[in-house]
Amino acid sequence: MRKKLYLGFSVLVLFGFLQICQAGSISVTSNVSTATAGGKVTFYVNIKGAASWQISGRGSGATSNCALNEADASSNAGNINKTLSVTCNATDVGQISFQVSGNITDASGKTQEVSGRKIVVVQAPREKDSNNFLKSLQVKDYELSPVFHKETLEYSVDVPSTVNQVTIEGATESGYAQVSGLGEFEVNEGANVFSVVVTSETGVERSYKITINVKDENPIEVVINNKTYVLVKNSKNITKPELYEARTLKIKDFDIPVFTSDVTGFTLVAMKDESGNLVFAIYDEDSDHYELYNEQKSSNMVLYIMDPEDTLMGFHKTTITISDQEYVAFKVKDDSEFAVVYAMNLETGKTGYYLYHEKDNTFQEYFDERVKVLEEEKEKYKYVVFGFAGGCAFLLILCIFAFLRKPNKKLLQKLSQYEKMQNVNHEVFEEKKMPKKKSKKKNKKKNKEIDNDLEVLETKEDSSVTDKISKAEEVIRDYEKTQSLSKNDLEEKISSLDKTRVFSEEEEDEMYDLFEDDKKKRKK
Repeated sequence: MRKKLYLGFSVLVLFGFLQICQAGSISVTSNVSTATAGGKVTFYVNIKGAASWQISGRGSGATSNCALNEADASSNAGNINKTLSVTCNATDVGQISFQVSGNITDASGKTQEVSGRKIVVVQAPREKDSNNFLKSLQVKDYELSPVFHKETLEYSVDVPSTVNQVTIEGATESGYAQVSGLGEFEVNEGANVFSVVVTSETGVERSYKITINVKDENPIEVVINNKTYVLVKNSKNITKPELYEARTLKIKDFDIPVFTSDVTGFTLVAMKDESGNLVFAIYDEDSDHYELYNEQKSSNMVLYIMDPEDTLMGFHKTTITISDQEYVAFKVKDDSEFAVVYAMNLETGKTGYYLYHEKDNTFQEYFDERVKVLEEEKEKYKYVVFGFAGGCAFLLILCIFAFLRKPNKKLLQKLSQYEKMQNVNHEVFEEKKMPKKKSKKKNKKKNKEIDNDLEVLETKEDSSVTDKISKAEEVIRDYEKTQSLSKNDLEEKISSLDKTRVFSEEEEDEMYDLFEDDKKKRKK
């Protein structure tokens, strides 16, 4: 009997315990326990064993406008677990207290009041770390020279010629710093330069340089422009130039990797300078001559720029910089955006002048024929302009004498009389110049008379008047040829040529006065 009573009591206790475990509840948590002023904090409201809920929450203290309100229920009216969240700004040093209250209802319809709170401490923001030093640096299995020190920025390592790959290792002093340039790298003969860059949390960089010298027991040295280079014998780290084919060529008893092009006819070899920089050179096998190779690529062309053979008319020689390399070029003006360079098109093999636009970094073929065409057009227009100007001048003369039309007949009569007078004077002069034989006394007297007559004739012949009358006579002859022009035509030409007068108004008045004065003298 007692056993049955104990068993029944145990069942009742277990049932009550299960009922307690199934009762709904909430809790409040946060993503951080300590925040930084100016940062953010996310609060979570965790609901368990509820079929519906009405929850509101609000933050206070070192925050603003931080609130949560939600009333909802499960889709099947059964008990579920649900998490609500809200993100609050940490506005100041202090604390953020997020208080939650409301009620939840379980599937049986039982409702209970719930509440909860979470406090987050807000601290002053940490200053960013400016440390950009390395704590350690090494090339695995080899020794650095000099021994590593965080403030020494340049190192070197010597490795055997059989080494094809090295591993660079290192670590930063600050856990907030970032580092690049560590890992495994391929090397070839000569100097191989690597950089390990440390960037602090503040964004400031510090670069450590490591030169790994792979020993070349028999280096082939080449001197170009007073600078020494070493031929690269291993092609594994050489990037093949575009438009070229890779092969090998025997140079100084070594199989050297070279790159050739049937279009350009060039044979390129790779070389390294004393700093380990890789460059290409054009190799002439017949003369054993080396010349540095340059290649400039734009969106439309790939060119090999050379020194020009000639000068360009209308341009002056200067230098320009393309991709950090300086070249001889031609410009019309020093500040012009356009320059002309002498180059070979590596795609076609065509050599000539190319127009380079510095702003757009583009090339296009430059034709000398364009200049010739422009010169020819210029000459054509020059003759047209001269012809037009001459025609205008002739028409203006006609227009001027159209206004002097009335005195023209009198002027012609006066000119005719003037010619007769000249003839008479000439006859008198000849007659007086050749007198008959007379006595010395009479001849002396006659000679004196001749001198007087000659003086009178010279007085009458005013040279300035003669020049002006000759000029007017010539103009009148031209005018007589155009008598067929109508008055309207003349007036139209006058109006179109008003600004290109040949004679000034003063000269026209002077000519007219000259004719009138001469007429008055004749009357007297």
